[in-house]
Amino acid sequence: MAAAVDRYTYTATGVLGDKRPTMLENEIHQRSQLARAKTHCHHFPPNMTMGISTTRDHTALPKAFSWTDAPVAANAGSSSLLSRPKQQPKDFVSLNRDAARSGYATMRENRDFRAMHDYRKQPERDRRASGTGAATSRPPVDAAHGVGNRPSTPIHELIAYKFQNDWIRDQVSGNQARAAATPMKPLMCQPYETRASMLRSYLLPAEQHASASLWKMPRFERSARSRLDTFRSERQRSLAFELHEAERTDRMGPRGLGLHIPSTK
Repeated sequence: MAAAVDRYTYTATGVLGDKRPTMLENEIHQRSQLARAKTHCHHFPPNMTMGISTTRDHTALPKAFSWTDAPVAANAGSSSLLSRPKQQPKDFVSLNRDAARSGYATMRENRDFRAMHDYRKQPERDRRASGTGAATSRPPVDAAHGVGNRPSTPIHELIAYKFQNDWIRDQVSGNQARAAATPMKPLMCQPYETRASMLRSYLLPAEQHASASLWKMPRFERSARSRLDTFRSERQRSLAFELHEAERTDRMGPRGLGLHIPSTK
């Protein structure tokens, strides 16, 4: 026979420790048990029923078939529900309208008016006969109820970007119309043209110098002359420059003035 489990086994103290009866009534001191719901330490009276209590009635089935508990009309001797006159619901629209016409505005006055007047809705057949109900005529054959279908999308216009072109044209025309309607602000003074502003619009032509040499100071241009002339004649000078130009192809440097390119053979 299995040993009885101590009540304090699944509490905060466990097997050892100070055990008090109040620990069994405190939810914080309770510990979870394997495969069991955790208790919340709520105690109910022994005769208390949670929810609605159901009493067993052995005569419920015969009553359901015979309708013996149904109310019977005063002028009818049968207990059937079909013999009772059907009472129409109250017509609150008429009650509120007549109450407003009579000058009843507060909640208490409306309640007293409804207690003194009992307006009922007319039966469906009486409403149709009197002409106050819905129309009994049938709708035409080609009538459509609901929302009609929108026209089909022109696919050729989508492929040709017609909607985009129309939108761009409308934007351009709108901007032009706004620009034409906006008055121009008068300028207080005419702006001066500077070199920077002119270069933004077009490039100025370069100045053509008489000589291709670099700029020199005037005093050096007049007095500074070459002291040594190694060419015997002007013909020798021109011949030397021609040979130098012919050798530029196998010299280093961007302008062909450097050393000779060594042969790779």
